[in-house]
Amino acid sequence: METYQPVNVVSGRRSIQDGRRYNGYFPLPEERDRVIIKDGEVTDTVQLMEKVVWKYINDTKQIAPVLQGSNLRDTCHNIWEFVYHHIQYRLDQQGLEQLRRPARSWAERDQGVDCDCMSIFISSILCNLQIPHSFRITRYSSDTWQHVYVIVPKENTPGHWVLDAVVSPFNYEKPYSDQMDYTVNLQGINVAVLSGVSGDDHFDAVMATSLTGPALGMETETELNQLYHNIVATRNAIAQNPGLVATVDDPQGLLKMLDYAIQYWHTDKRDEAPLNAQNESSQPRYHRRRP
Repeated sequence: METYQPVNVVSGRRSIQDGRRYNGYFPLPEERDRVIIKDGEVTDTVQLMEKVVWKYINDTKQIAPVLQGSNLRDTCHNIWEFVYHHIQYRLDQQGLEQLRRPARSWAERDQGVDCDCMSIFISSILCNLQIPHSFRITRYSSDTWQHVYVIVPKENTPGHWVLDAVVSPFNYEKPYSDQMDYTVNLQGINVAVLSGVSGDDHFDAVMATSLTGPALGMETETELNQLYHNIVATRNAIAQNPGLVATVDDPQGLLKMLDYAIQYWHTDKRDEAPLNAQNESSQPRYHRRRP
């Protein structure tokens, strides 16, 4: 990787610039559009991050061309500089991951957002510019994954550009003990968002792949049982509170779809159910600590 050793590495909270002149580039977010998960598996977390990116891809549609440079390096630097200097860093509450849409991160830039929200923001811009990239999850002498940021493969040369808006300078990557990369799909993914308020006043959301797609049949029996229970839980949540999905889907239509899947799940018609879901293998838990 082509990089340099900085004279001074700065991380954490910093003095940010007044970004009000950019407010017109971002839509106003809804009050209840954050995804909060508790101690999720790392693969689940990055998949949710990708789904947040594509669910709200228009959030950065206007700012993306403003940050595009004359070459890949300049574009990456512009994006990193914009996020680093305009969005405050703040560690999420211990044990909770708040995955904000870019417009929500911009609205809360003064209070601060965590590294996963910064990564979603950066990924959204890169997706709008159709620039290949990955989420890189890292740990530092720990048995848990601690940090996430974006890397962009260089053109026609080995290595990548590092867009970690938690630290300065640009293209700095703190040495890690282990890493895992998750490539973001530039073609987009279908998502459905179920959101609401939990008993402890935190916003919760379940983000799943679209309820249409190829037939089932490749999962193990254990995975199928888990998927069935997830479908039942989702169906009951929507039935109790249709407003959970009213902004993104027709609650009654979705209920009919889920009822069909549940009714025929244990029959030979299960593969005809209009569902497409994917279960990932277990991975170490993803807890956030300051990098």
